Amino acid sequence: MGMTTIEWTSYRRPDGTVVPGYSFNPWRGCTKVSAGCRHCYAESLSGRNPAVLGVWGPRGSRPIAAESYWRQPLAWNAEAGRMGERRRVFCASLADVFEGPESMPVDAHDAVENARWRLYQLIVETPHLDWLLLTKRPQHILAMLPERWAQQEMPPNVWIGVSIEDQSTANARIPYLRQVPARVRFVSCEPLLGPVNLHEAGAIEDVGPTWADANSLIDWVIVGGESGSQARPMHPHWARSLRDQCVRANIPFFFKQWGSWAPDCLCATKRPCATMERPQPGGAGVMFHCGKKAAGRMLDSQLWDDLPLGGGVSPRRALMELREGQWYQLPSRQWVRASCVDAPATNSFRGPILEVYGVDVTGSDGYKAIGALYIYHDGTLTATGTYTWETWTVADLCEATPDEAEAQTRRVVGLP
Repeated sequence: MGMTTIEWTSYRRPDGTVVPGYSFNPWRGCTKVSAGCRHCYAESLSGRNPAVLGVWGPRGSRPIAAESYWRQPLAWNAEAGRMGERRRVFCASLADVFEGPESMPVDAHDAVENARWRLYQLIVETPHLDWLLLTKRPQHILAMLPERWAQQEMPPNVWIGVSIEDQSTANARIPYLRQVPARVRFVSCEPLLGPVNLHEAGAIEDVGPTWADANSLIDWVIVGGESGSQARPMHPHWARSLRDQCVRANIPFFFKQWGSWAPDCLCATKRPCATMERPQPGGAGVMFHCGKKAAGRMLDSQLWDDLPLGGGVSPRRALMELREGQWYQLPSRQWVRASCVDAPATNSFRGPILEVYGVDVTGSDGYKAIGALYIYHDGTLTATGTYTWETWTVADLCEATPDEAEAQTRRVVGLP
């Protein structure tokens, strides 16, 4: 496969340049397991070249990738190391890494098992790549992982995720994900076919009397609608609900796409679109079948591109990695510098551990606090002082490069 246009695999450099991620398929082919698989894009692709892309179903085929293909991630890893960056790899976009023998052809069992172990070795050999293993069969994960990974410690570049489409699949799959000792555990709600309550599914638990005391047990949530000519529409309330749940529990939220259906003709084109009333739950408005590109990926006029922080560490696990004196950029493009403080806890929060001051270069002394941005133990940021800023998570901070940090420091002290 190589480079992919899947949005949640891309990497954004400090200068704003977006670098595509990768997809890798050690083998191809799968068997459908739930309603989310009904219009599987990978199965539709396989019809073009089944000898290479596999044949779906328990009596199909699972062709293993060629030797030259297995060498590609080594080159990706070398480039990422040379650039001092981390790159994400979606594995496997045309298969399920944790598909069991009960749903695949008998003559493919041994070959797939050998390829799976070869994949684990490849992951160890590519430490500059973050491998995203997404499955609809989380009940197999621990049994199919190397014993040390399952019982002690997984490599830090392994992200394990489950794919869900509604409450029933969330309830069935997320509890298995919680048992996996991965550095990043994520949930992909795509195609989203119904409302999902993350509390009910076991992804969030209450540890105190207020919503601020919610404790997330997963590190990332991706949401997207279905695309294609036969796509089923995603109700806007379902996406908004998941976004709001994630914001309250400090879980990075990524809105991938509306899919083929957009609410209230977001596409703003003049050509006619097929329409239908919104699916349950009700609510005013109409869904328009205008295509994935026209529908876009704005949720309530905003892009939601949150990612787990620092190449695999979520905000709740990486808070202490913010360094005193380091410059960071906020989504507003404003530069701030971190300084340690010992401030008391406020309200129902767990207490700030860092205080970040903005820079006003018009000040007579070149440095002036224009507001304090308190960072709490649970990863939320909240502003006080003269300026009213939005509430963000630590994942929204972009660390300055050495050149950017030097430039900001020189501005503060009044140097050209």
